[in-house]
Amino acid sequence: MKKLFAYRRLPVYIFSIISISYASDALTYISPGIQIGFDGMYYYGFQLSVGYIDNSKSQTSFSPSICYGYKKYLPINRRHFKNRENFIDLQILSHNAIDPYDSFFEKTPFGFGLGKIYSKNKSTYRIKSYVCLFNCFTYDYEIKNNKHSYSLIPVLPIPLR
Repeated sequence: MKKLFAYRRLPVYIFSIISISYASDALTYISPGIQIGFDGMYYYGFQLSVGYIDNSKSQTSFSPSICYGYKKYLPINRRHFKNRENFIDLQILSHNAIDPYDSFFEKTPFGFGLGKIYSKNKSTYRIKSYVCLFNCFTYDYEIKNNKHSYSLIPVLPIPLR
């Protein structure tokens, strides 16, 4: 599991996603986002996701992606123990084909991810879930530290093809 999230392998993962999408009827995208959240301390951050969306007309589609980003904690409380952390996630987003007769919740995309957080000389794993209404509302759970985090992430998916 440790080698799966190595930063030096990130270009390989991105190239794989783009190659898979070009070999199929999928749309590759890059999606920058700004993160604002709270996990006992307030933080802000940036993230960049690369993935592909299946272009099929099936009712439900799944879109895998890789997300890299960082969080910077606000110095409201000078006693906080960390200033910044980086993360990398493998994510999957479930979304439905939009039908005008679907209910609001049937149109709502939601996702799940597994990732690794790097802070100073420490690292830990996290589980991430999110729902995208007009922004992405995200819940993260750090496994080792038993820490919960809530954030709002406006994203802008940009098609590459």
